[in-house]
Amino acid sequence: MHKTEDNSGIANFVKGDTKKYRVQVTRVDPDTGVESPISVDGGTIWMTFKKSQKDADPGALQVSFPCTESDPANPTGNCYIVLTADDTKTLQVGVSYYYDIQFVNADGEVTTILHGDKVKILAETTESV
Repeated sequence: MHKTEDNSGIANFVKGDTKKYRVQVTRVDPDTGVESPISVDGGTIWMTFKKSQKDADPGALQVSFPCTESDPANPTGNCYIVLTADDTKTLQVGVSYYYDIQFVNADGEVTTILHGDKVKILAETTESV
């Protein structure tokens, strides 16, 4: 199982806002059923927004960030995504985008963490900031 900080999808947000997400990568032990974080050291977290799921990458917006563990022997499984104000300014107001978050481990294995239906981009009132 994999989850965002509040264990939900991505909420609608205002164009031009900075958005920060903490994503925890976990696994369920098949023998015990216990869920625990895995080491994300050396992995990469990706977030992609597209108008249509059939659009070629990078879609409307695609970002990636390296994941590290301060103590790989005691993993937190936490990866962080930061969409800057410049990133979100590239998205169109009123458009609902499909999105997903994927984790690629150090061995190149890809896991979809969150596959959202859609997120709507809201109009900003102050544009000079």
